[in-house]
Amino acid sequence: MEGLGALERRLRIALAEGSLLLRYQPVVALASGEVEELRAMLRWPGGGGITPEQLIDIARFAGVLPELHRWILRTACAEGVRWGKDGVAAAVGVTVGSEQILDGTVPTDVADALDSSGLPCRLLHVGLPVSALAVLAEPAALLADLGRLGVSVGVVGVRGWPLPDRLRPTTIDWLGLDRNLVEALAELPVSRAARASVIALVADHRARTVAAGVETDRELSCVEILGVTHALGYRFAPPTAAPELGGLLRRMQGEGSGRDGSFGSGQFRGTRP
Repeated sequence: MEGLGALERRLRIALAEGSLLLRYQPVVALASGEVEELRAMLRWPGGGGITPEQLIDIARFAGVLPELHRWILRTACAEGVRWGKDGVAAAVGVTVGSEQILDGTVPTDVADALDSSGLPCRLLHVGLPVSALAVLAEPAALLADLGRLGVSVGVVGVRGWPLPDRLRPTTIDWLGLDRNLVEALAELPVSRAARASVIALVADHRARTVAAGVETDRELSCVEILGVTHALGYRFAPPTAAPELGGLLRRMQGEGSGRDGSFGSGQFRGTRP
């Protein structure tokens, strides 16, 4: 098995050579079927099966994690500009790193990515890990700084209610429900507690709630019934390379969901005519 030191060296080379990749997963509005956002997900083709979570840990040990997070932001914004020119009408979604939050670099990193790419600020959705915000001395200041940049700001990785009071200001535009919470909805006996938690989160932040990692019809039905407004996961589409997004969304439009309910029209809208 390859040692950590060798992986660190290979990762540094991959980052320097630009051989890391981003894939994007559609975020679907459940009421309309519209694809409103394409969320960036990091991939390392030469990583030998390294998961995104492991990749972040390796980058931390290698001392390149801040550089990696800035690369993700810049690359996602630049690719969002390109797919907009190709007729894909969807915002770019990026989850920033906990280290960026704790180091205080997020507003500068976001502003630099917008400036270098030319992406309109309204087309960038920035996700902030709830675990980092929970230990930040002044999360309201960070949320206000990002709000002034004009981007959409959300809290991701939410696993239950209530959120700390200081994480419920009006400057939070959306809540991202963690995959573990979504998965628990379809499992007994924990589903009762999970359902109560989601109901409370939706009521607490009614404007926009995003369920991550929706993989089955049962999970989709659960989040719909509980009032969650948006979702992403393999139930809709896999993470997809930027040049292939137009074709993916056209197929989603044509195929629909194949199920009754809010997707009865079979329309997934995410491309311009």
